Amino acid sequence: ASNKIAADLLGYPDGLMVPGRTDLEVLEHLRSSGEWESDSQAEAVIRTMTERDHSVPFTSQFVTRSGRALELRSDPAPDGGWISTYTDITEAHAVEEALRRSRDAAEAANQAKSRFLATMSHELRTPLNAVIGFSDALARDASQQSPAQVTEFAQQINDAGRTLLNLINIILDVARIESGRFDLALDQVDVSRLLRAAARQADAAIQAAELSLVTEIPDDLPRLRSDERRLLQALSQLLSNATKFTNAGGTVTIGARIAEEVLSY
Repeated sequence: ASNKIAADLLGYPDGLMVPGRTDLEVLEHLRSSGEWESDSQAEAVIRTMTERDHSVPFTSQFVTRSGRALELRSDPAPDGGWISTYTDITEAHAVEEALRRSRDAAEAANQAKSRFLATMSHELRTPLNAVIGFSDALARDASQQSPAQVTEFAQQINDAGRTLLNLINIILDVARIESGRFDLALDQVDVSRLLRAAARQADAAIQAAELSLVTEIPDDLPRLRSDERRLLQALSQLLSNATKFTNAGGTVTIGARIAEEVLSY
């Protein structure tokens, strides 16, 4: 015995679930209509359904081909048969799936934040060490330093300070993005000057990695309408990646040119 609601929930055609039809016949019909992705999956399901001990209550959940989530409950009947009850749990299933995705996204975000903090801790040490090292040298031997050395040390301290400021700005930008407030500035950017600034900031790390820095920066580049600070951030990250993933003795090149063909997006 069965009712039409069960057939509708399962997505079965009219006339399939009628008195006198065996479970095996229904399952074979489903196999022939492509209910399962492969023969091996069909065999496994048919074997489980036909060999199951229906004298013991059980429940299971599954999703039909139409995307409807159902809960099946089987209870033994006094005469040795059993009663199967299907409940539509599509809405609850969707809520559970949304909660699972939210949980996975939150865990991924937490892991990303931990990686970000670990990376930042490493990135902050390099310019801080430069500031401390060069300032110690100036404080200790200021009277013995030539004007050229003092100028060089001061420039190194200045560059390291700007690198630190850039890293702090990145942290602040991440906080703004998380809060939904992230505005871009529209500056008239001197591209040649910007590229030289990025190269100067990366020079110490490139030398420490035993690499050569090559600049290909023409002086007649037009000004660019962009967010200068964040464009410098992007260039600095590209140079940092190039430094990390180039073998010792290699070359890191930074340059710019006017494209022969203008691309529009």
